[in-house]
Amino acid sequence: MRTYKLTAYEKNGKLIEEETFTAETDDEAKEKGLALLEEKALTEKTHRLASPAGKLLLFHTYKHGSRRVFSFGPFLLKKRMAETRHSF
Repeated sequence: MRTYKLTAYEKNGKLIEEETFTAETDDEAKEKGLALLEEKALTEKTHRLASPAGKLLLFHTYKHGSRRVFSFGPFLLKKRMAETRHSF
């Protein structure tokens, strides 16, 4: 089992939820993460789900209003953020 971290934020950046859970695979973690977000009515809040390796498995930002699902590591994430000018 691997440990994953789910965080959710208000528009102003205030942390409103931080949860750690275990899953066998990244796909199972995505399913569990989405279920937790739906259960706590946080699907439309800014949120992210990170794997133990630092991959963003789920990412949603209120500012742009659409869920983005990524399956790449931190190096490519930094490159993608530079291209799109997202900042955390």
